[in-house]
Amino acid sequence: MAQRCRRHALEHRHPDFPERQVHEVSAGEEERCLVPGTEPFRGHASRRTTAFRTCLVRFAGNSCPVEAQAAGRPVELRAPADHVEIRLGGETAFGHVRGFGRGRAV
Repeated sequence: MAQRCRRHALEHRHPDFPERQVHEVSAGEEERCLVPGTEPFRGHASRRTTAFRTCLVRFAGNSCPVEAQAAGRPVELRAPADHVEIRLGGETAFGHVRGFGRGRAV
């Protein structure tokens, strides 16, 4: 399928620019559109859970410690790519570097 698409781009004229072929227009668009990001990625996974009375929160197969004030209370767990934040009442109650193994206490 990919070969057929490449062949089509080489053999056919672009519908909006009849003087140019599809691959020529596509190459010009890539140069303008694929700009490297200047800011770090800010996305994260987020979920609500309850901290255990043992002051731990389970996330991705691991146990994450929290402050004693969060034990037994609902918390929000946010996990960007590099760290984990446990939030209590909108404030960050605990944070640490994210680990990607399983069955560990982080």
